[in-house]
Amino acid sequence: DLDARAKSERYRALFRLPKDEKLDGHTDCTLWTPFNKMHILGQMFVSTNYICFTSKEETLCSLIIPLREVTIVEKADSSNVLPSPLSISTKNHMTFLFANLKDRDFLVQRISDFLQQTPCMVYLERSEPTGSLSSSDDEVSSQQGSLLSCSPQRSSLGSEGERQFNLNDSSVPTATQALMTMYRRRSPEEFNPKLAKEFLKEQAWKSHLAEYGGGVCMYRTEKTKELVLHGIPENMRGELWLLF
Repeated sequence: DLDARAKSERYRALFRLPKDEKLDGHTDCTLWTPFNKMHILGQMFVSTNYICFTSKEETLCSLIIPLREVTIVEKADSSNVLPSPLSISTKNHMTFLFANLKDRDFLVQRISDFLQQTPCMVYLERSEPTGSLSSSDDEVSSQQGSLLSCSPQRSSLGSEGERQFNLNDSSVPTATQALMTMYRRRSPEEFNPKLAKEFLKEQAWKSHLAEYGGGVCMYRTEKTKELVLHGIPENMRGELWLLF
């Protein structure tokens, strides 16, 4: 009906989802946010291919979890502090803890139904046969062994044109200061202000991703929006442009 279409349109616009995504339902809940150690009040939205969350305060936090990324959905033990909790884990080893769900059993059943319709994904990384791994390890170790055994011989034998120093001889030349100080290699950022700005942006993004998670399932906050407005580093555009 028209009301359902309007709700789906608002849902797609809020989370910037594909045009054919249809909202199945939404419910009030809380989300545990590890970056500030709080239970944030908001709403969970469930559709054919996504589980999304937005806080009551728009600038606080939002989530977009594609069902293709979900590995585990399980009900946790209820308590007075955390009633009706639901844990959702993803492939990138992130776990989201929702609570205060009014009809948790029905919600879990709906998510399970959609997960069964999601194309089957391989969650385990493929590994090479044991034999090939051991043989490659043997090759690497043998190569390292040959390098280690050769380098002392070269240093001890030396070439005819090399000058030999006696460490006990007082005439051995010594540096007045550390070579690292004398010949310190300056980074490109010290010469180019543009590179320096790019370097600072990249460090800010790396710090943010380490705290709020990476990939499409990251915790999206006001700080995330500020970083986007300041620009995405060139080295990380391939990773981040698809997310924002």
